[in-house]
Amino acid sequence: MAKSSDAPKKSRAAPKKAPKAVAPPEAAAPAPSAPPTPEAIRRRAYELWLENGGSATENWLEAERQLRS
Repeated sequence: MAKSSDAPKKSRAAPKKAPKAVAPPEAAAPAPSAPPTPEAIRRRAYELWLENGGSATENWLEAERQLRS
């Protein structure tokens, strides 16, 4: 006769719960945007120069302002 302690025990696993819905990180809070690259500023400054003329420094600063906002 086999002992009852030798018999494999059936485990009663708890029912698996569905994972909680978690918002993706980008939906939780807007990520800060990367600063504009010098190439992007240069391109926009050139476009401003084509449209309005002006000095290179003024166009660079305006391009930076536009791209940062």
